[in-house]
Amino acid sequence: METRALFRSSEEHPDPVTVLIEGTLPEWFQGTYYSVGNGLFDLPSGFTVNHSYDGYAVLYSIRVNNNNQAVVMSRFLNSDAYTTAIAKGRPVFEEFGTTGSDDPNKGFFKRMLSHLLPIAFTDNGFMNLIKLRGRVFAVTETCFIHQLNPDNLQSIQKVDLLKGFGYAYFTAHPVYDHDGSTYCIACSIGTSLKCHIIQFLPAPSSQKNLTLETLELSVKDMNVVASVTSSWKTSFGYIHSFAITHNYFIVYEQPFRVNNLKILTSHIQGRAMKENFEWHPEEKINFVLVERSTGETFNTKYLAPGLFITHVANAYEEDGHIIMDLIAHKTTEIIERLSVKNLRENNFRNNDPPRVYRFVFPLEKNFNNMISSGNLVKLKNTKATAEKMNNHIFCTPTIMGECVMDCPKINPSYTGKKYRYLYGSSYFEESLSKIYKLDLFTEEIKHLSYEETQCLNEPYFVPRPGATKEDDGLLIISMSESRINHPSAIIYADASSLQELGRVNIPYKIASIQHGLFIPTGEPTDKEQ
Repeated sequence: METRALFRSSEEHPDPVTVLIEGTLPEWFQGTYYSVGNGLFDLPSGFTVNHSYDGYAVLYSIRVNNNNQAVVMSRFLNSDAYTTAIAKGRPVFEEFGTTGSDDPNKGFFKRMLSHLLPIAFTDNGFMNLIKLRGRVFAVTETCFIHQLNPDNLQSIQKVDLLKGFGYAYFTAHPVYDHDGSTYCIACSIGTSLKCHIIQFLPAPSSQKNLTLETLELSVKDMNVVASVTSSWKTSFGYIHSFAITHNYFIVYEQPFRVNNLKILTSHIQGRAMKENFEWHPEEKINFVLVERSTGETFNTKYLAPGLFITHVANAYEEDGHIIMDLIAHKTTEIIERLSVKNLRENNFRNNDPPRVYRFVFPLEKNFNNMISSGNLVKLKNTKATAEKMNNHIFCTPTIMGECVMDCPKINPSYTGKKYRYLYGSSYFEESLSKIYKLDLFTEEIKHLSYEETQCLNEPYFVPRPGATKEDDGLLIISMSESRINHPSAIIYADASSLQELGRVNIPYKIASIQHGLFIPTGEPTDKEQ
């Protein structure tokens, strides 16, 4: 595939357009799919950002009603990062791969002062859309999150978690629990580096739709249920997503680390954000188990071979073990591969594609009680192993299925529970035009394929109300078209058969690498649908 065309800049179309749905969607399916991706790489001044993750966020909403029509709109997120870049002709805040610049309209002394300020985090919320307390937020992985007006996609509030709560980092992927709580990871970077597991309470039971009321976050809305101190004094492991089971949280410290000292001096020394990350391939992954009932961490240490973890798919408990599935690469090569220069030169060749790794952790709080030799994993249906070594348990994963997969999604009704089906896109494969369905019991793989000019993004699973089968639902798939004058589309596919049921053709290019969320009409908003 020619990635050059996929990563040209998008345009915004803030005026809603009504489009006929091709095909037939189930009568039960009504609601709005919101998504976000990197949309603007080339500023009107002619300046082009360095990395695909620097592209300014573009938001989409596709509202499906019961008369076979969809209302479509898109808008650039009106973040400070975006508005100042448009006004000044280049990024002013530090982006992932592009350094921030001085505001030329500032006087000499103000420019000098800005260099002395240690942190200039971006608020370019391109990474995901999440739900908190019945509201939709656009997030990146800094301390800033934007509350959105769901009707017109404009930011109505910028929340500073560093100023309000001391959190410099906020994970892009929360976990929505079955009671309506939303769990997130936030990191503090003061004298002690800590990873905090935050519980956001459900929206009031009387609230059935998204609200425009701004959320004034306070300790009444959120609980710190656990804190994990970093194993390193000056850095912490990058954590993009995490897992919850019925009784445990599972977080991890991986060899891809964020250097706190570099962050604090980044703006002064003119570094882009990615230069504050370090890859230590010789190090192991440290998985940390936290009891949900007490907030206490296990004394038993679980180590594993070093990998670059991107997304956690799910985790669950079975017969005294925790099974955890995640997406990982062997190296961090993919980060450089996603530079705008590489993508526009069609130089995307990925020598280290993402795979589905399964880890199994035998549960024992007292390390000394574990047997001293042999495989501690007693489950019969896995090749993953765990062995007692010195002061830790060394866990060797198994790769599930012979497919390259990222952006994993499951039926959200099975979050933290034993599950069978995992869906994902072939985004970092040579072909970007496939959606996979992996049967984790048999490792059988099904796929939905389109033309090589079309890029299929995250397959978002919407379960049928009242369903008793795990794969009874609908997949929402955003399709980016690389050919000029050809429509992109939102595809709706049966989650069981992977057959397309319908689509909404979008009369303009939509961004690739997207995450999103679906809000059913008139349903509670703090449970993932």
